[in-house]
Amino acid sequence: MNKEEKDDIIIRIAGKVKNECINAALEAYAAASGDGLCCEGAWECAINAIKNINIPDIINSSNSSQ
Repeated sequence: MNKEEKDDIIIRIAGKVKNECINAALEAYAAASGDGLCCEGAWECAINAIKNINIPDIINSSNSSQ
């Protein structure tokens, strides 16, 4: 595998991680807001959702889809 191929894989995984973070934050914020939390509380839930993302799972799913 050459450098260009490795860079492509890294960029693809980084994009998946970014998308997972965005989706987790949006879903957690919406759920917390719907449950009646204030904006600050919903934001804390969104941050916690990002913290709880399982990076190895994303990498493994990237490896299996190549």
